[in-house]
Amino acid sequence: MGHGIHHRIVVRAYARASASDGAARASMGALTFETEILPALKWFYAERGHTCVPRAYAVPANAPRDIAGVKLGARVDRMRARGDFLRGPEGVARMRALDDVGAATGERFPWDAEDFTFYKQIVPCLRHHVRTRGHANVGIDYETPSVRDDDDVDARALKRYNLGFPLGKRVNDIRAKGTFVEGRPDRFERLSRMEFVWDDAEYQWDVRLRMALEMFRRVYGHLNVPANFVVPEDAMRCPVGYFDPVKTPSVIAGFPLGNHVAQIRSTRLRNRSGGEGLARSKIRQLDRLGFVWDVAAWEFHRRLLPSVRHVIAVRNELSADVNYRVDADVVIDARAPLAIFDYPVTRALERLLGDADRRWPVDRRDGLRALTRAFIDGQRDFRKRRGADARSSAPRAFHDARGFFTRARDALAAKVTNARASPPPAPETALTDPPL
Repeated sequence: MGHGIHHRIVVRAYARASASDGAARASMGALTFETEILPALKWFYAERGHTCVPRAYAVPANAPRDIAGVKLGARVDRMRARGDFLRGPEGVARMRALDDVGAATGERFPWDAEDFTFYKQIVPCLRHHVRTRGHANVGIDYETPSVRDDDDVDARALKRYNLGFPLGKRVNDIRAKGTFVEGRPDRFERLSRMEFVWDDAEYQWDVRLRMALEMFRRVYGHLNVPANFVVPEDAMRCPVGYFDPVKTPSVIAGFPLGNHVAQIRSTRLRNRSGGEGLARSKIRQLDRLGFVWDVAAWEFHRRLLPSVRHVIAVRNELSADVNYRVDADVVIDARAPLAIFDYPVTRALERLLGDADRRWPVDRRDGLRALTRAFIDGQRDFRKRRGADARSSAPRAFHDARGFFTRARDALAAKVTNARASPPPAPETALTDPPL
């Protein structure tokens, strides 16, 4: 007969012999505590690294036979709630025995399971998140590393029972339900000192989005963020090498800025259609930063026009290659806005001028005037840079920029007239002048 079964028979015999005999009940308590609870708790500690036993926990079948199947969680819960096994002269010694189980690693028996979860798990794991990620805004899916990496100083600081801890779910409970902090100002204060993020949406806006936008503008010179742009993990690099790379703050590393910008524009459209859109205060904040709401108009005014002017100012001509993009030499030599770097200026002009049906981002007549002015200003800048001989070296097509765009306007007008009068002819080049 197994040792554990033998003791259980003895306990039942005591109960049958004298239910009212205090000495007998004390002996049963001693037998149960010494032979089941304490050994089972030691086994649990060896497996988990702590002694905060969940209420529903039962010792599994792979444990020693003497304690296998013991409902340790229920026993521990009754000890905490009712003081079972801890009354009488043996109580102090047994409480000391409970503390001694985890003494080797500084683990005392937790009389408040919620305190243990908060102070021994949530707080250390949140501290780990702050050290490794630079902020206390924990995503709902976040878990601490499941395996200790001896080369990772931060991971080594985690106790065994905090490896693989679902911190994100605990944080979500704190935010949504007030779990752990309701009625506990001490815990609320502890989280506040760690700059705990109570509202993820506001944090994303006030901290991550604005910081990422400001950094993008500093590096690229504008806020027309591509939809697929993600903040680099290490640093943002100036596209033309004006300055050294700007180190990325850990709080925005990997932030999908382009996706957020696209969502903001989409939300703004709902404002205009009468739906629930972006708050006016946030629109004003973005306006102060220089946020680009109308990409097409911005491209025309901030990229196409400056590209035409500065490329001509440096090269005195535009490349005929539709694949040409404004290179770094033009930006640096002309001290041009960073926004024009890598802009496909020739292709943009051909699309705009070569299709009579294309919708312009600005009034077409005003746009042609602006392009003419950009050509004229570019030629003037070129002459200033090169001196008196500059005019003689200018390509014939660009001697009279005004005439060039006048012919472009007339060609477009003729195309529109022909399209209205008859079916559209086969595609052909809209301008007869030399290609741009």
